[in-house]
Amino acid sequence: MKNGDGNDMSLANWILLILTAATFASSLSFNHVIFAEIPPDFTPTDTGSELLKVVAHVSVPIFVKPSGVAATLKVEGLSATRDHLRFAVRNTGAAHALVERIHVDAVGDAGRIIGTGEVAGWYVLPSLARPFDVDIAASKLPCAGAKQLVVTAISRESGQSSATIDQPACAAR
Repeated sequence: MKNGDGNDMSLANWILLILTAATFASSLSFNHVIFAEIPPDFTPTDTGSELLKVVAHVSVPIFVKPSGVAATLKVEGLSATRDHLRFAVRNTGAAHALVERIHVDAVGDAGRIIGTGEVAGWYVLPSLARPFDVDIAASKLPCAGAKQLVVTAISRESGQSSATIDQPACAAR
């Protein structure tokens, strides 16, 4: 296989390294698989020329979770301005968590849901929080006329966690 420059991109031109990078809570660790391109031998013909070699370097984290270790999610710090919804998803457990999605419900009078929306989630490492700052209009989240917003972080492995804000500022839009 050749790249755009016509150079050979076969596996023979790449090296593979596996590094243990960190350990969390003495039970969860993650490794990095690193693929690095071996630069071709090159001798400039003009000694006055400057040479810049660019090689590919890709690092892929691989999380290792022993049995019996779990993540615990909590949505916290929920606030809404006229244009933004801000919150954090904290993982208080001892394993990484994959938050598949963030579900938002706009609740109107008498507890009736007047709109729903979703935002993409992400990984949350143990004992850390991942902040979210969501542009309400760009994400097409419901808010106009809402008496409450309910934000729920959803994870297949870790369950879900919700937080509620009353009288969000974005409701006046």
